[in-house]
Amino acid sequence: MSKATTAALALALGAGAGAAIYHFTRDDKKKPGDPPPASGENTAPAKALTGAAPTMSTTVAAPPRKPGACSLKLDKAGLTLEGEKVDIKLAVARCKVAGKAELAVAPDAPLAVHRELYGALLAAGVPTVVKAP
Repeated sequence: MSKATTAALALALGAGAGAAIYHFTRDDKKKPGDPPPASGENTAPAKALTGAAPTMSTTVAAPPRKPGACSLKLDKAGLTLEGEKVDIKLAVARCKVAGKAELAVAPDAPLAVHRELYGALLAAGVPTVVKAP
């Protein structure tokens, strides 16, 4: 046998042995042959509410996310969001609602604005794809 075949065989046997060891040593509460649990069977039972009625919540629901990424373009003229001139705060807010951003950066775009915008998008937790226009 060649070295490649021997290495592939050793890898397959090692992976199979590892899967077998995991399967036989895991701590399952179900026994072999038991039917799968019905939906909601593994959840904790609901507790009866006692006491006062719930009060008005102060949290505000976020607006629903729009499908697709918001499209940002940065060039020497400034920052635009889908053709509309915007500042960094507004761009980040709209992209956060959209859930993701696509940033097209022109070669003549100001580097300081690019860094500030990208940093603000990262800080807001908005996944961003940067591309050349």
